[in-house]
Amino acid sequence: MTRDYEGLSYLCKTPFVISNLVDLRLISIDLEEETTWVLSKATVGDLYYTIAQNSRIHGFPAGICQCVGIDGHFSGGGIGTMTRQYGLAAENITATNLIDADARILNLEAVGEDLLLAIRGGGGASFGIIVAWKIKLVWVPPVVTVFTI
Repeated sequence: MTRDYEGLSYLCKTPFVISNLVDLRLISIDLEEETTWVLSKATVGDLYYTIAQNSRIHGFPAGICQCVGIDGHFSGGGIGTMTRQYGLAAENITATNLIDADARILNLEAVGEDLLLAIRGGGGASFGIIVAWKIKLVWVPPVVTVFTI
């Protein structure tokens, strides 16, 4: 995706495409496999809400700001309150679907483990347009108490 905060893109002589992915917010949970497919423009809040609607014993170690987009959060590593127990959000990503510079839609087999590793925490937009993330859910108790000292 091309971003141009300075307003210079219309002067660019190289052709480019602006991708509007704002409607890619679907979240699909598979409780038997304990995984979830999250489309790239869902938010952390969307993910938490969908997991809570489907299971009282599953969660995901992501951040505490509900309005942060999954795409940026995951590709930046994804630190949150459950990080010490379950690792970064990026460490719980098992697959991705992305569109490369040749407009090919790549799944995990086509992406490969090396590119998946690079995308997780290395800034995913450098490698293509990430359409979806497959994450593994983690077990949490049905009641959790949190406090700050």
